[in-house]
Amino acid sequence: MNATGSAFIRNETVSFAIDTRYLADRMREVVRDEPKAFAYGTGISLSAVYNYMNGRVPTTDVLFRIAKYTRRPMEWFLDPEFEEEPTKTKVSNGHESNMERFPFSSSDRPTLVQSDSQGRQYWETQ
Repeated sequence: MNATGSAFIRNETVSFAIDTRYLADRMREVVRDEPKAFAYGTGISLSAVYNYMNGRVPTTDVLFRIAKYTRRPMEWFLDPEFEEEPTKTKVSNGHESNMERFPFSSSDRPTLVQSDSQGRQYWETQ
């Protein structure tokens, strides 16, 4: 099953199809055996967590919270072809380490600028 959507980013429309089975698989992977803890940690209701694990597509702001909580890019949940590359990070002893980290710095995180009456959301980075 696929869901379609569109995003409006700085006056550009990007259309895409979401493979809901893939999204559900990714959600089950991050929730594992702890749906209550996941719901509490993300601020999402337990019933919504189960809905997402069964293929319902979360809104952009909810998916953003899930991505932030799991420290994974939003694309990881949506795109089967997305390959996350570990980021080389200097650790305290001066050596480089491959560590997964949230892909946005605090100043880069998208913020919701506006929502219109048709449910479209407009996001912006600083």
